[in-house]
Amino acid sequence: MEDLDVLLGDLCIIWGFCNGLTGWELMQKGQTTTCENFARAVLTAEGLPSHENESWFPKIKSVFTDRYGATVSESTFCV
Repeated sequence: MEDLDVLLGDLCIIWGFCNGLTGWELMQKGQTTTCENFARAVLTAEGLPSHENESWFPKIKSVFTDRYGATVSESTFCV
């Protein structure tokens, strides 16, 4: 959860996606987070128009995948 907070902070600093979404919200109850779910959650929290979502979705998905692979969960993430 903390590392997802770091990634969300990076998205805020680099691209201005400062929407208040937290790693806890994405990983509560031991959930696995996918790159697609992460990108959708960020864009939904940001409230961008759908035409802007289309261009940002692959970029955010790629940042997640570069860091974690296609999915991440508490049990599979090693610091």
